[in-house]
Amino acid sequence: FFKKTIFDECNGFDENFFLYFEETDYCKRAKKNGYKSYQINVIKVKHNMGSSVDYRNEEEEKKYKNLQNWHFIWSKYYFYSKNYGSLVSIIYRSVNLGTS
Repeated sequence: FFKKTIFDECNGFDENFFLYFEETDYCKRAKKNGYKSYQINVIKVKHNMGSSVDYRNEEEEKKYKNLQNWHFIWSKYYFYSKNYGSLVSIIYRSVNLGTS
């Protein structure tokens, strides 16, 4: 949760993110503007990932999972490239290649 005035002041979410890392990027920009963010570890939210998708077959499920992985990898690359430079992003990604 966040204040809309602060969200607007920090230019909202970067629309180059489709999924993943948009909130991390927003918090990093808010911090640059002098704001703090907090993580509350006692609150748990269960996310039934993909439960709203009705797969017709295993091939369709595999395509969905691949698309999901692609967006995660792209967003992670974009976040690190935007904030730390392309070289750092590539190095970071190659070191963590097997961990998405």
